[in-house]
Amino acid sequence: ATATVEAAVDPCARAGASAWCAWTASHAAAAHVLIDDFIFDAIFIAIMFISTGIGEGYYMNQIVPQFRRDYVPTVKTMWKTSFVLMPLEFCLFRFLPLSLRVLGMNLVEIIWDTIVSYMIHRHRKKDMDEEIDVVKIDLAFVSSGSAL
Repeated sequence: ATATVEAAVDPCARAGASAWCAWTASHAAAAHVLIDDFIFDAIFIAIMFISTGIGEGYYMNQIVPQFRRDYVPTVKTMWKTSFVLMPLEFCLFRFLPLSLRVLGMNLVEIIWDTIVSYMIHRHRKKDMDEEIDVVKIDLAFVSSGSAL
């Protein structure tokens, strides 16, 4: 029964599997990692910029300039991080049984999400502090009677 379960998870695990099967499985795992790291991650970062901004109470007119300024550097940083994590992801997809892949990928995602969160939030506090300073100056200007 264990061999049947293992063959269902990895068709190359069955007795007599050819080298072609292992080669194909390796290429499928590599393709999975590349698509995940270079296409889906870029989309996820865009969604994360917008959703975290809205969730933190920012308005779209505050989120869009930050997105324009920080999106490309964030994606480039994440691609660099992905190059470091790719061998680990490949091994998880190629050699780990399906029942453990989710746990393994969750550990990788904790690292990845931490770096994305840092990249997204590194300027937000500074931007908000600058905006608060501008409002304070405006209020001081108005309350001093200079506006009249």
